[in-house]
Amino acid sequence: MINPEYNIINRTLLLVKDLAAVNTFVASGGEAVQPVSPTAVQLWKVVEGTQLTQGMPGVTNLLMPGILVTPMGVETSSQGGLNCADDEKVRIAIQVVDNNPHTQNSVIRTYGDWLIAIRNELTVLPTPFQQDADQTKYDPWLVNILRRVPADARRLLQTEQTVAMMVFEVQVRHHR
Repeated sequence: MINPEYNIINRTLLLVKDLAAVNTFVASGGEAVQPVSPTAVQLWKVVEGTQLTQGMPGVTNLLMPGILVTPMGVETSSQGGLNCADDEKVRIAIQVVDNNPHTQNSVIRTYGDWLIAIRNELTVLPTPFQQDADQTKYDPWLVNILRRVPADARRLLQTEQTVAMMVFEVQVRHHR
């Protein structure tokens, strides 16, 4: 069985872990933040109706700083073309988490730079998701960045852990 959603999520996780392994996620502009290790890049699935394990402060059992790859579901398009049917959009959130206290001198540039590095890897052509695809079955043909929320010390709570986030989608064509 071909599962594009699994392949896309898994490729995203591996891509971000590889970036961490080559020290992409380090401090920018003299900001005081630790680098992200590959073990701090995790798949984070939240089952609808469940609660996250809360501690003081925030979610426990995460290495900080870290990056969470979170599946956000699949949306099927009813606008299938003449040669393709069941077009889908696989959505994934990339969350940068850290337990730095947020003050006026907070780490802001670093987290944004990390998201830009991930975005650059996701949007290269051909898409990194094509290497896992059986082109006779499906084609992950386009990556869209839907939104990117930068770290903003004025908008975050003192104990907030998601300090920056990006949501993207991969458009997939299933061939007849």
